[in-house]
Amino acid sequence: MVDLRKEKDPFLPGNQDMQAVEIDHLHRLLDAPQVTQRVFAMDGRIFNMVAPEPRAFAIYKDCLSKEPSRNPSKKRKDQAQAEAVRQLIKEHLP
Repeated sequence: MVDLRKEKDPFLPGNQDMQAVEIDHLHRLLDAPQVTQRVFAMDGRIFNMVAPEPRAFAIYKDCLSKEPSRNPSKKRKDQAQAEAVRQLIKEHLP
């Protein structure tokens, strides 16, 4: 496993304002099924966007919100994101 604290981000050379941090249990989200959707960029270009399947994302964020060591403000954000995605699934992806 790569130690993100020691790796230099090739896309942000010399940028000291940003720092990569490891996210607990991220492998669960990376191993989840994916969805691909064609999207339009602001300049009109079309490309495929790949993202975790919405149900997997909601479950992941819900689990993060219940982690005892998680920052309380992040827990609230995680729970709100999980609930928002669950609502979108209920309304638009039955």
